[in-house]
Amino acid sequence: MTEVARIFAPILIWLGLFTGVYALHGLGCGLGWPQQDLGPASLHRVALIAAWGVAILLQAAVLYLVARPWASRSPLIQQVTVTLAISAVVAMVWTLFPVAFASSCG
Repeated sequence: MTEVARIFAPILIWLGLFTGVYALHGLGCGLGWPQQDLGPASLHRVALIAAWGVAILLQAAVLYLVARPWASRSPLIQQVTVTLAISAVVAMVWTLFPVAFASSCG
């Protein structure tokens, strides 16, 4: 069971972080963050870009942890887990780019 959890962990963590950033987007829209200026950008934009950056760092940390040689005894499980962790990092960058830079409330 531990090996199965190890395989699915990167994608499940991506799912949680993806949901959290989109929830922050909705919360910010509901609380009027786009109208609150914070330097050259709105509070909403700063919060979303910060959340996106933290999410990418967390996914990169997961990749680092699962890529350790002792993470799994099975080379196949190790290869699958690392591949899914790389996919999760790429998915985090790709899927949250619009919400961080091109989204708007309306």
